[in-house]
Amino acid sequence: AAIPSGLVILSASKGRQFSEENPAAGGGVFTNAVADVIARQRPAHDANGNGAIEVSELYAGVKRLVMERTDGRQTPWLVRNQMVGDFALF
Repeated sequence: AAIPSGLVILSASKGRQFSEENPAAGGGVFTNAVADVIARQRPAHDANGNGAIEVSELYAGVKRLVMERTDGRQTPWLVRNQMVGDFALF
């Protein structure tokens, strides 16, 4: 079957990497990074200051935080199908 248009996938890590947990943070490194970007540290990740988190801001922030917190062992990955340009998510 065809993949539906307008599909965006943000995965916690690339294919041969493991997704790491951080007991001190209460869960996964990726999950905590997503929460930081969209809520806890939102103003710091809203690069254009428009009050919305665009897909590019989400990916850039999550990728940077996860790679920093895992010393590069885990790299989030964004895949788009028929999605061109930037758009607000949150």
